[in-house]
Amino acid sequence: MASSFDYDSYIKRCVFAWVSIGLIWKNITLFLILILFRIKSKQVILVGDEKVFQQQTDGMNQTMSNNTQQLNRTFKHKISSIKRRIKKALEYETHFMVHFLLLFFVFTEVLQSTTTRLIVYGSIFVIARYIHNGGILFRKSYARMIGITFSILVIGAITLDLAIILTNEVAQKNTLNSISSL
Repeated sequence: MASSFDYDSYIKRCVFAWVSIGLIWKNITLFLILILFRIKSKQVILVGDEKVFQQQTDGMNQTMSNNTQQLNRTFKHKISSIKRRIKKALEYETHFMVHFLLLFFVFTEVLQSTTTRLIVYGSIFVIARYIHNGGILFRKSYARMIGITFSILVIGAITLDLAIILTNEVAQKNTLNSISSL
């Protein structure tokens, strides 16, 4: 027996896919920026000839003036600060994205929720995560607070919505069972 094409479920899956792409690619971009900073600051494993070259250039670096060394230290400190902020942003994502994507998947597939709810919840969450990560990267505490607040509110709203929908379905089935037993 061939299954019928359910247009609404494909739209909902499409919304789920685009929200997931928005969240995942943001993290991939942050991760690539972190890799670039590590490559620029030579935090990679050096082998053979590169180690010899580095030892030779270390002797020349010791003869640099104090002003140049101070500038290098300041620049390295700035880059390490950016790297720490990117790592912090990625750490926060592991907490929120897992909860959101699991709830969002259940909301999409199991409960057959409305497409409008999916678009609203998904877009608010994605925008909130971008604002939060921007706040971390650019040291804006208000942006971080706004992003984290809306992230938590969306996760809370989805959880509450799931509880209400499931409770209504259980109540309807109990009503139908009691009517059919009469």
